[in-house]
Amino acid sequence: MGETDRFEGESLIMPSRPQKFDPDLFCRTYGLKKEEFARMTWISLEGIEKPNAARAGRRNGHKAEVIRLLRALGSLIVPEKLGPWMRKPNKGFRDLTPIELIEQEKADRLWRMIYEIKSGQPD
Repeated sequence: MGETDRFEGESLIMPSRPQKFDPDLFCRTYGLKKEEFARMTWISLEGIEKPNAARAGRRNGHKAEVIRLLRALGSLIVPEKLGPWMRKPNKGFRDLTPIELIEQEKADRLWRMIYEIKSGQPD
């Protein structure tokens, strides 16, 4: 494989600006309500809709982590079905919903579930 073949179909030109996060598109993609996304990220609904209103460092870091977690879950669950699954109490999580786990800073339980599913480990 030649050096140029490696990038076939890929653009070598980087966009001039980072791609802007679109909360409406993100929530529609994953079947979430913006209010739920706001609760999980600890950012007000206004802060979700107007990103410049939510510049608090820790909260932006947490928002990035929630986005990463939801994308990982979306690789296991049909993305449109993720929202309904996130709202449903789960016996494996002591009857908490995945949204409640994230709100209560217990997302590590979801990351462990993702790991176990991807690694093929039994219960």
